[in-house]
Amino acid sequence: MQYSLKLSVDYKVMKSTQSLYIGECWKVEIGCNWHVRAVLMQQNQMWTIRKIEGSHTCTVARMSQNHRKLDAKIICNCIMPSVKDMSTIPISVLIVNMQA
Repeated sequence: MQYSLKLSVDYKVMKSTQSLYIGECWKVEIGCNWHVRAVLMQQNQMWTIRKIEGSHTCTVARMSQNHRKLDAKIICNCIMPSVKDMSTIPISVLIVNMQA
């Protein structure tokens, strides 16, 4: 998720099970051939990317506020560490941090 947000790209889930996750660029129809495969490692219960194929040919220079994966949960995960460190942090600082 953070990867796609950082690069300002998006993907769609092709397969999602309790131990396997496969995604592809949502712009595959226009020629972007990026695919990712991740598996859940049983020994440490962490997801590991096993294969990334192709490269995103649809990247943009700047994140859009309309990014399909940029929802309240993602924003909360990004700003929560700052809020925990300083509960009086100004909203303007959070916005700048989020844009960075």
